Amino acid sequence: MKLTVLGSGVFKPRTVRYPSGLALTIGGETVIFDAGCGTFMRLVEAGINYEKINYIFITHLHIDHTSDLLQYLWAYHLDREKDLHLFGPPGFKRFYKTLTELAPQFSHLPFKVRVREVDDNDVISLPFCRIEVARTYHVDELTSICYKVKADKKTFGYSGDTGYCERLIEFFRNVDVLVLECTVLNEQKLKTHLIPRECGEIATKAQVKKLVLTHLDLDLEKVKKQCSENFCGEIIVAEDLMRIEI
Repeated sequence: MKLTVLGSGVFKPRTVRYPSGLALTIGGETVIFDAGCGTFMRLVEAGINYEKINYIFITHLHIDHTSDLLQYLWAYHLDREKDLHLFGPPGFKRFYKTLTELAPQFSHLPFKVRVREVDDNDVISLPFCRIEVARTYHVDELTSICYKVKADKKTFGYSGDTGYCERLIEFFRNVDVLVLECTVLNEQKLKTHLIPRECGEIATKAQVKKLVLTHLDLDLEKVKKQCSENFCGEIIVAEDLMRIEI
């Protein structure tokens, strides 16, 4: 497996950091996790053929994780033939319906869009990998989920946006590469997002081999230093277009 970071920033885009998005390549397939604004173009910049994307997984329905879903559909709306599979938390079907009512072209696409809602303890079996789902806590008004991918005798985890919860430790136990959001520093503790200390604690207790911090809009040297106080393994501060072997 190979991970490409498409967006490592927050809801306020920067030229060097677009909002959330990851591409996970497994053999000849690339799976997308979250589709924040600009991440479709990052996919193109990374040299990944967007026409071959068949699976997109969404962690929650905030716009900085979903807005480029429309860009994917628009790129496909004339000549794609293969089904597109979209996965997201409870409420995703209604969200997708509302989103695609913005343009009439989306009502008669030349391919099937298969939208599936997933939630805690669900398992998605694809021909090339197994993906497990767990519920997390981000904000009261939306359900937020995280994903764990098993393929090629390796395991990859991605938290999406989340506050601290013990479930993350058990769910991500022994993963090879774990991507955690890390939005604010320790001294700015929020209920709805992880801080470096919590990221380090999760990675240590879960015995994670490699930790990747994303969803960043803060002092990067300080975030890594604060995280390393609780985790002695490899810590990578994500950057857009960064590639990581799993």
